[in-house]
Amino acid sequence: NSPQEAAREWNLTQAVVRKVSVSMEYCLLLLCVVLALLVPMLMVDLGTLAQHDGSSIALLCPGVAISCAIFYVLIVASMVSERCCRVPSLVNAITFPNGTDRARQQ
Repeated sequence: NSPQEAAREWNLTQAVVRKVSVSMEYCLLLLCVVLALLVPMLMVDLGTLAQHDGSSIALLCPGVAISCAIFYVLIVASMVSERCCRVPSLVNAITFPNGTDRARQQ
């Protein structure tokens, strides 16, 4: 592979990663909104069920399970984001041979 082909493939990879990250950002934002709306609704349901019949609390289990799953996904996504913050400095620390375009570094 020539350096021009490698640069073109790298640009293509960057474009795909950028597009995927924007899509994932919207998905994670939607999950945050769902979680922010779901928790108060579960609290209202809990209060309503406690007033009428305390034995129906098992009806909240699916909502609680979904809330926990969304919270877990957000925690894992934040752990990945934390690791990705270190990538540009790692890439810039790599020593390249002479003739490398330094303006392209992050």
